[in-house]
Amino acid sequence: MNFLFHLHLSILILHLISQLEPRKLTEEENQKRLEVSKIFNGRETSVNEAPWSVMVHTSKENQQYGHCTGTLISPRHILTATHCSASGDKEEWSSAVGKPLNRDKCLENDNFIVTEVGASKVTVRSRNESIVGRAKYLFMFQLCRKIEKSDYEYLFPDDFMIVELAEDIEYSQDLQPACLARDTTDNELGTKLDFFGYGDNPPPGVVHSPEPAYHVTPKLLHQKIFVTEFTYEGNTYQTDSRVFMAQSVTSKTIACPGDSGGGAIRNIDGRNTVVGVAMQGTCAKLLRGKDGFEVYASVGYYREDVCEKTGICTPPRDSTDEKCQIFVLMVVISVFALIK
Repeated sequence: MNFLFHLHLSILILHLISQLEPRKLTEEENQKRLEVSKIFNGRETSVNEAPWSVMVHTSKENQQYGHCTGTLISPRHILTATHCSASGDKEEWSSAVGKPLNRDKCLENDNFIVTEVGASKVTVRSRNESIVGRAKYLFMFQLCRKIEKSDYEYLFPDDFMIVELAEDIEYSQDLQPACLARDTTDNELGTKLDFFGYGDNPPPGVVHSPEPAYHVTPKLLHQKIFVTEFTYEGNTYQTDSRVFMAQSVTSKTIACPGDSGGGAIRNIDGRNTVVGVAMQGTCAKLLRGKDGFEVYASVGYYREDVCEKTGICTPPRDSTDEKCQIFVLMVVISVFALIK
């Protein structure tokens, strides 16, 4: 009798422990994610529909802290920016996240995981503001990285976060995942991307739109951007591969408050693929149009950490691409040899 009691108790404890740990995708779930991100219910997803774009709300002391944009990347994972849930301010951090950040125990390049108690203050909502799910974990990637000043390189703190929901969502025509970038080559210079965000669209010459007399549901806005060099105040800077800069193709739009965490999308092999996460822009400084720019976290840079922590693993770049490039190179060399 005692043996059976202890056996059942052990099983119960193991079950409870499993519920307290993050739920990485299984290989089967990851493969299904890749299939769904390409086509859903027999219909290809138009990039203008952006069914992967959601809102991320963080409450602070029982009040709404503000909203950001996020990208659905699995049935239970949302990609967004770290600063959407907590900044570096100690009081603000404790209020939003629910516990202090002890940097003395924060190892270099370490990822910071916020557990269920704090993360429950974060909700994910659809474009009509209905709640899609509540956060159970927040993965703040390389939050502990220490930045040393550089004379030749402009450095940015890591601002890359994944929200794990307490329960899986069901995909629909309005909620579908985007795929993840393979590596940083997916955001190379000159690449054109589609950006989606629930941000402000202020009139020219003002920092933000006037406060409405009543609550207005944020609209999902779309802009076409291209990856460019980082030029600021007439100087061109190098940046490390964890970030990239982008500007509006039309020189008329720029990401503003509420767009943070939004995904920069590129169609790769027929899949809508998120290659960048909006970190910051020049909207508040009234630098817009041709003078405005945005800073994005490179999704491809974090791919290994994302795979390890969440089970969302992107297949390596197709080896046939490399074979094709080698073949083209051999043809070019042969042509030059014949000309000579």
